[in-house]
Amino acid sequence: MLRKDSKHALAETLKHRPFIGFWDHVMIAAMLGRPGRDDEANERIERLTEEKPDFALRARELIGRTLKIDPLIDDLLDGLSRAGMRSDSALTPHRTTNPQNLGYTRQPDPKTGRREEDRAMRTTNLWRGRATVIVISVCWLVAAPMAQAQSKKSAKQTASLEKAGEASKAAVQDVLTSLGSLLAGYNAIINGEAKDNQKAYKKLVGDLNGTQKKIDASKKQLTSLGKEADKFFKAWEQDIASISSESLREKSAGRMKVAQQNYASLGETLAAAGGEFAPVMQNLNDQILYLGRDLSPEAIADLEDEAAELNAQAEAATAKVKAMLETAGKTQADADAELDAEEGE
Repeated sequence: MLRKDSKHALAETLKHRPFIGFWDHVMIAAMLGRPGRDDEANERIERLTEEKPDFALRARELIGRTLKIDPLIDDLLDGLSRAGMRSDSALTPHRTTNPQNLGYTRQPDPKTGRREEDRAMRTTNLWRGRATVIVISVCWLVAAPMAQAQSKKSAKQTASLEKAGEASKAAVQDVLTSLGSLLAGYNAIINGEAKDNQKAYKKLVGDLNGTQKKIDASKKQLTSLGKEADKFFKAWEQDIASISSESLREKSAGRMKVAQQNYASLGETLAAAGGEFAPVMQNLNDQILYLGRDLSPEAIADLEDEAAELNAQAEAATAKVKAMLETAGKTQADADAELDAEEGE
């Protein structure tokens, strides 16, 4: 069918491309294989193999999911084979397409004595004229669900990355809140405001451990953000590689670079914010250990200078972290806007 008018098939295919994903390479390679344009065909096969390594082994299965006309499938597979694709069974014709084997013969007309044109040949000639349009239409039907699936996947990945960024900021904010409560409990003991120093101290130790756990959790969340970003941008790079238009590839790559920089900046800002807590926590830990052996008024009074230093240190760290969180919020807003803009195109 297609092999009877390969030049027209190729012209029609080029007119209707690009197809979605690796199907662009499938169609072009199959059509280039017939006129003997080996170099171009081989290049398409190489790119197809890179994007869909198992296609040769599953060619009939994948094409046959939507294209249900065996002769057309056979023609496409024959074109792929001529283009240089090799597979043991996937490219083997499913059944003969020779109309002479379809059970029809030329019968003489009882009145004129002439033989009627074989019905199978008429059918074949009809399909031959429509084959290119059918294959191209079917490939668009294949591509449409693929585009929808890819769009859903991309939207899901975008939402997941944005969620990870929000969770990372929230984790740092949780540490900030917990640290504030911890300092309030510490100052209640130092300033003599606690009704029962033993109970207040016990709660202080619990708050110290709780704050440290939140710091550890914020670090884990930041690691998760990094992994989510790596996965997202790797998938974006793969999408760019599947775009046939060079100008669109360049545009998408440029936007990806901006989004990558924004998320890298977000991660660095949140990591720096987390780093501000370490000196304060170490100072608090030392003083809490000191009080653990002696909660007498005299021992508490001896911490007056250290307490003032600790509070100043904590105040400075808190101000820095708040500023960093504000910066992180703006950075993520810019990054998310870039991702949302990419989704909308």
